[in-house]
Amino acid sequence: FIPSSFSGRVWIDEDVNRNNTIDDGELFMSGVDVYLFEGTMANRPAQSTWRHEVTDAEGYYSFELLPPGTY
Repeated sequence: FIPSSFSGRVWIDEDVNRNNTIDDGELFMSGVDVYLFEGTMANRPAQSTWRHEVTDAEGYYSFELLPPGTY
């Protein structure tokens, strides 16, 4: 299989339009726990955290070397 990755950034969407887009002046969140679950909400068992990452100083997180699947 060819491994893949999933990444993103956590920030506070403070503007009036709450557009889910990073706008000038919005704050990035460091130290936020981000969890990746395997499967769908309908078929995953309770407490099924598959991976855990913490955002860096700029709010970035990344899950690397993911096998094919549903997350």
